[in-house]
This record gives sequence, structure tokens and C-alpha cells, in this order.
Amino acid sequence: MNKHIIFIFISMLIAQPKPPQTLEDLKRKATQNIKKNQNIKEFEIELRQGQTLERNGLPDDAERIYKNVLNQDPGYTRAFTKLRGLLKNQNRFDELIELADQYVSVRPKDYMVLIDQIEIYIWAEDDRWNGIAQKVLHSNLKNEHTLKSLISKIISNGFVDDALTFIDVVRTKNNHPDFYASELGTYFRMRMAFDKSLENYLLFLEHNPKKYQMVSSRVMSFPTDEFVVVKLRGILQNSTVDGSKLLLSDVEFRAGNFKISYDLLKVHYTKPGQLLQFAQHATNAKAFDIALTVYTNIIDSDYKNDIIRTAIYGMAQTLETQSIKTESLLPLSRFFDGNEFFESPYYSVEESLLPSLWKAVNIYDSLRIKDGNLDATFRLAEIKFRAMNDLDGAFSLYEKVAQKAPKKDIRFLAALRIIDINLAKGNTEKALAQINSFKRNFKKGDEKLILKIKESQINFYAGNFQSAGDSLIQVLKDLPKDAPRYNDLLDVQSIILAFTDEDESFANFAQVQLLIRQNKRTHALEILSTQMEVQNNFIKDISLYQTAYIHILQNEFDVATQKLILVSGETIFSEMSMILHAEILDFMVGDVGAAIDIYLQFLEDYPLSIYYDDIRIRLRELAS
Repeated sequence: MNKHIIFIFISMLIAQPKPPQTLEDLKRKATQNIKKNQNIKEFEIELRQGQTLERNGLPDDAERIYKNVLNQDPGYTRAFTKLRGLLKNQNRFDELIELADQYVSVRPKDYMVLIDQIEIYIWAEDDRWNGIAQKVLHSNLKNEHTLKSLISKIISNGFVDDALTFIDVVRTKNNHPDFYASELGTYFRMRMAFDKSLENYLLFLEHNPKKYQMVSSRVMSFPTDEFVVVKLRGILQNSTVDGSKLLLSDVEFRAGNFKISYDLLKVHYTKPGQLLQFAQHATNAKAFDIALTVYTNIIDSDYKNDIIRTAIYGMAQTLETQSIKTESLLPLSRFFDGNEFFESPYYSVEESLLPSLWKAVNIYDSLRIKDGNLDATFRLAEIKFRAMNDLDGAFSLYEKVAQKAPKKDIRFLAALRIIDINLAKGNTEKALAQINSFKRNFKKGDEKLILKIKESQINFYAGNFQSAGDSLIQVLKDLPKDAPRYNDLLDVQSIILAFTDEDESFANFAQVQLLIRQNKRTHALEILSTQMEVQNNFIKDISLYQTAYIHILQNEFDVATQKLILVSGETIFSEMSMILHAEILDFMVGDVGAAIDIYLQFLEDYPLSIYYDDIRIRLRELAS
């Protein structure tokens, strides 16, 4: 009975509310906090001074500063870390152990401090580290953060087997079989032990199936060497882990074995979205036949309507992509490659693949009419404009998308195409009016900047030297220097400046670029021929070079070569014309021997050229 009374009495005492803090208590605490913060500021100033001294080759002076801070506050972590690094760099391990022991004595209940002590003991080859590590391990079985910090520290110092033993203890004691599996997968991947890495990733995946994408991305970062693929394939074929065959499908896809990859996916996929994603990836990899097979199988299945509609749209995209020629056969010498001021919006279609393009048109049109699909409407407009030159038909479709599409990025792209169609019709004034109209609807920073670039482009095509230069200067002021378009616009500016005091020639050159954008090559060639009679070598050479390039697009290689021979040796186009001549022989005519001779001559004539390394690489490819 007495025991119960004592227990109740003690409980009542414990339960008593703490007396309210007096004003003096609050003042005392505030003063302590202010002093602590002031000390921290002073310590950090001293540590920065020490760090500067250490960097400048004065480690003894730095050491005195670090020790001074620790004398004032023996538990100050940043001072401990600085002094620890300095002593380690000088191999002063006895002093390191003393430092670690002092640090632990100040913060004996902080297990992260004990982990620092363990690392120092390992550096000093003091076997006591293992006993301390055992203590940390068994005292923190429910603290995953501390356990992972401990194991990471042991592994990073080379004691992998000991770490694996600790991991086994945690897995057994906590019934946590995948503990540290992901981290081990990454560790072995970095050590190029890809079989062990994959085994650990599979263990992690077995207990974390929702993390499949993470595991897949890490496995896909493994090298593509055949011996690595063979190892991965063997492990995945024998694995019983859910998701292992999907990983195998990914591995086979990356190896280019698209049919094997799809066969595995068909058996082991868990949701139809995986099939759609596979087909999209196959299209990106130009495995068009397998992509179309996947889309066809989805369409013929009993999936939900939204899945089937997505597959139909994907099939149209694949057919469209399959039919378009997008790759340049001239890797180095295209006329201002990728620069939107000089690129035509049109693309060519392989004649043998025209049926694919017509199928895409029919599918897009069907989706547009039946479902009101504005993504399909935009794709249909792209084909009508860029492949078929049906400007009016494309214009009406783009207008509908620009007005009604729920996605603003599609609306903006459609608006830009409306401007392009006005340019294709040669109507620069209407294009400028459209830009002013669109500025009211598209006010985001990147949208406004793109419209400014478009405005500058139209001023360029209009052929007015002053307005073209002024508007481009303004755009370059607004555009960050690391923006993808910046260097392209600098190229345009340098061309404009080359036409200083040559207003008529600039107007002709600008008209040529507009005619090319309109797909009117014959008229462009006529104007270029007049430019070759001027005295300015830059104007003459750029005109000869662009003339040659247009003749190449028309498969008139002999005419192109004749024009290139006329380029003077006084401008950048002397380099470019030699490369273009070599690439005609290399990629178009197939006279590799003659191409090699010109490449070698280029290396001799232009050892400082920015294209020097590219030419050397091409020569190595031809030699192999």
C-alpha cells in the first residue's frame, strides 16, 4: 500500500507544471543566445582566416587558429573538421586520435561524433574502430540515418567486407532484407562490378516495386560493352524478381534488339502505358516497323478508349516521322546549320515513303474531325505547310489551334507558324502585324523574347540594313549569352555588319534568304548570280557558297563544285568551300579517295581552323 502511495506522490510531483519563467529568466536566456550567436560569428571569421592561411602555405598559423577556436568551444564542429583535415594531410595520426577522443568527450552521446572518431581510428590503423562501430551499430538499430552514415563511412575507407557484415546484422535484426541495397548497387556500379551492382538493385526492386523507374535508369547507365550486356542478360534471365524481365526488355532495347525487347514486354507489362512508352521510344530510335506493330496491337485490343486514341495518334506521329528526311548528309558544311534566319521550314519526303505520310494525314484528319483533337490538328497543319506547301490549308488549321488549343505551348507554336506562313507568302508587313497581335496574348518572358527574335528576322527579310541591324542589337541585349540562340544571332549580326555601305547587296541577300524560305530556289539563284559581280569579297564568297549549297540540294554536284572553285582565299568561306567540296565527294558522289586528298589538304592549309579536329575525326573514320 505504502509503495502505491509513494508512486502516486512521485507521479504528482512529476506532473506538476513548471513554474512560469520570470522576466529575469527570459533576459538571461536572451543574453546567452546573443552571446552564442556572437561567438559563432567570431569563430567563423577566425576559421575563414585559418583556411586562407592554409591555402597560402601557412599550415602552422592555420593550426593555431583552429586550436584556438576549439579551446574556446571544444565541441565546435567546423573547427574540429578543419583541424582534422589539416592533421590528416600531414599524417599526424597520433594527434588525430587525441583530437577525436577530446571531441567525443565533449559530445559523448552524439553518435555522428563517434562515427567521426571511427574514421580517424581507421586512418590511424587503430583496430579499436571496430569495437566503437559495433557499439554505434547495436545502439542505433532503429535509426536508419545513423546506420547508413556509419556504413557509408566504413565503405568509403575501404572496409567493404566489414560493412557487408554490419548490413547483414541490420537486415536480420530489423527484418529489413533490402537495407542498403540501393546504395550497394550504386557503390558496385562505380567500381564497375556490374554483376554485383545489378544483384543489389534487383534486391532493392524486389521490396520496392514502385521504384522500378529509378532502378531502370541506373541499370541503363551501365556501359553498352557486349561483355557487360552478356552479364546483365544472364542475371536477369535467371531472376525471379518481379520487374526483372522488364529490366531485361530495357537492356535488349538499348542493345538494338527491339523485337526481343517487345516480346518480353508483351508478357510482363503491368499497364498499357508501358506499351505506349515503348512505341514512342522505338519511334525515337527509328525502329519504325516495331513501333507501328506495337501501336497496331494496342488499337486491335480491348483497352480503354483513351489508350486506343493515344495509340492512333502515336501511329500517325510514327508514320509522319518515318516519311520525313531530317538528317543532313553534310555534317560540317551546311549553310549556317540550324540558324533559323537561314533555315527553310520545309522538309523533304522520301518518295517511297509517301504512302506513310498519306496514312498519317488521314489519321490526323480523322482524329481532328471525330474527336476535335487539336494536337492532331497541329500535326496535320505541319504536314500541309512543311511537306505539301499547302499554305492556305495549313493557315486555317494553325489559326484554329492558336485560338482553341488547351495547351498554351501548342497555341504559341501555332502562332509562330502563322507568322512563318505569312513569310512564305512574302508578306513581311502582315507578318509584323501578326507579331504585334500575338504580343498581347503571349506575355511570358521566353514567349516575348521569341517574338522579338521573329520580329528581328522579319526586319532582316525586309532587306532594310539599318532596321535589321538595330532590331538584332536589341534582341542580343535582352538574350542571355548562354542561350542556345545567342551564337546564331551573333553570326547573323556579323553578316549584317559585313554589308556595311552595301545597302543594295544586303537587300538582295535578304531577298535570297526569304526566297529560300519560300522554297523558290530558282529565283534565289538568279539573284545570287548578280551578287557575284560585286567588288566586296565577303559578299561575293557568301553568294558563291550559298549558290553551291542550293545546287547540292538539287543534286547538281558538278555545278556546285564549279562555284566553290571560284571562292577567294580571303574569307572564312575559303575554309568552308574546301570542306563542302570534300563532303560532296565524301557523302554525295562516293569518291572517298578524292575526298581524303581534300581533307588532308585542308589540315595542311588551315591548322588553326575550328573545324580541324572534326576533319581529323572524319579521316580516322574513313581510314577504319
